[in-house]
Amino acid sequence: MEKATSMRQQPEVSGASLARRGPADAASALEKRTTLLGVVEPPPPGLRAHQLFEEARAASVEHLRALQLAIATVRDLSDEIVRGGELYTPGLRELARSLTEDLFGKAKTLELLSLRHGDGPRALA
Repeated sequence: MEKATSMRQQPEVSGASLARRGPADAASALEKRTTLLGVVEPPPPGLRAHQLFEEARAASVEHLRALQLAIATVRDLSDEIVRGGELYTPGLRELARSLTEDLFGKAKTLELLSLRHGDGPRALA
């Protein structure tokens, strides 16, 4: 009978030798693992809120940079149409010229508002 009981236990590699583990040993190992996982305490709610706010602020600055880049790209494309001369019809050239001028003003406004956003001159990089 003793042989049948010892054969049902699962062998576990421990170092260089095999050791038998019973149900009590498995529960003990689970407790140790649970204790090890709970060693690091979560930050206090105030600190976590501050960290999340800083991450959101960084994302908003990144978003503003993307908008500034997109405006600059559209201005460049409009300028190319204006410089295209007779390649484009007068209506298209005038629209592109108007768009270039409007976007120049909008880009300057966005630049100033980005400075106020709180990231200083780096928001414009």
